[in-house]
Amino acid sequence: MKSAAVTMVWSDNWFLSRWLAYFGPRLGRENLYVITHGPDVIAAELSQGCNVLTVPRDEITVDFDVVRWKFLSHFTSSLAQFYHSVLCLDVDELVVPTAPDRTLSEVLSSLSRTTSWAMPGFEVFPAAPGTETYANGEGIARQSGSALFSPFYSKSCVATGQIDFYPGAHGAGPEKPSLTNDLALLHLRFVSGAELERRRIEREKLTSSAYDAAGVTTEEMTASGRLVSWAHARRRHRKLFKEHDESEKIGWQDGLSRAATLLPGLCFEHRGHHLFRTQRHRSFSAILPDWMAEAF
Repeated sequence: MKSAAVTMVWSDNWFLSRWLAYFGPRLGRENLYVITHGPDVIAAELSQGCNVLTVPRDEITVDFDVVRWKFLSHFTSSLAQFYHSVLCLDVDELVVPTAPDRTLSEVLSSLSRTTSWAMPGFEVFPAAPGTETYANGEGIARQSGSALFSPFYSKSCVATGQIDFYPGAHGAGPEKPSLTNDLALLHLRFVSGAELERRRIEREKLTSSAYDAAGVTTEEMTASGRLVSWAHARRRHRKLFKEHDESEKIGWQDGLSRAATLLPGLCFEHRGHHLFRTQRHRSFSAILPDWMAEAF
């Protein structure tokens, strides 16, 4: 059986083009599912040859992300009846084999269908922030030095059957996912300073609109945890850049081994979902290997 990949997107075509360029040759565009949250002509054009579904984009509410991931849980679970495994990812995320001698489809095909799967996650940073350029089709990996290990982005994003995602796929249920070290999730939000700022401004506007419509303050919503990452994006971005700069830099395989050792001890259950704690480890970044420059 084949594997598939799903993403849900709106007004994020810079990342969508790279997501498609990566997964298309590896899984086949006919096995990619692009869900546009509202009409998006450019996204539809970029996704030619893929399966494109448009869902209504009405007023964005404070429960926007909860509703979105409830839908993605049902959609991904249904697709898993027809595929060996289904990746469900945000559009700025890639899943890569951790060694150059196996392809993505080979690793996915080797995973047991008796469980869902989580993997080590890393935040990718440009080697020289502010100097990155992609105007002429330059790759991301060639301009990236190292990737900060992130339990938060060690997502349970591979479904082989029924799955219930925690918002963002930062956890899953009802059963505890297994952990594979043959795959890694790379979160690319920081690789382009221009895109990072554009998205921050856009999401702060959406968050403000949602809070106003609900008649609540940012402080009240922060306490509830709803859309909090969008409301405080600038502060969180600065914190992560600083953490990456100050983190220990180690080799790629050493980073994977350390992540695999840490993650089981960071796992906890919360309201029927299994997640990884974001603290309680010494920060480290894994240096991206040279062979990865050919991948994305």
